[in-house]
Amino acid sequence: NNLTHGLKYLLDTMVNMNLEVSDDNLQYIELIEEAQDIRDGQPFPEEYLEPLRLLWEDPSVQKCWERGNEAALPDKYISYRASMLASTCTDIFYVLIEQDIVHTRARTIGITETVFNLRENEMLMVDVGGQKSERRKWIHCFQDVTSILFLVSLSGYHQMPYED
Repeated sequence: NNLTHGLKYLLDTMVNMNLEVSDDNLQYIELIEEAQDIRDGQPFPEEYLEPLRLLWEDPSVQKCWERGNEAALPDKYISYRASMLASTCTDIFYVLIEQDIVHTRARTIGITETVFNLRENEMLMVDVGGQKSERRKWIHCFQDVTSILFLVSLSGYHQMPYED
């Protein structure tokens, strides 16, 4: 889903940037925009591979990606595209590489608690979600706190926040 969702996000962003896909690739836009979600364990449909590759290589799509910081384009999409579409486009048995996993991001909403053991200590990690709409819920998480760890994407230092 990251492939089709990511490209759809790029195509939508191109409208705001006054960029247009080349005439040769216009025929593939509808396929991507109407792509159905793929369930876990379901193989990636082969009919998407060539349109995804051709759209990704489109000069206007590349220009949009280069200006991605203007539209908060998530880095996770490029990792999947670059690794899957560059040379493995025809390999339907593509296996994720470490960089695909490192670049994976899941948006967190709500408050999620995870308990784990570190040496002899039981630790409670609370993920409070970083979106602006989630911040009002944080205050309830700060009772009896001994340490706080903020995790952010270093590659996003120049990006416009999604909520803006």
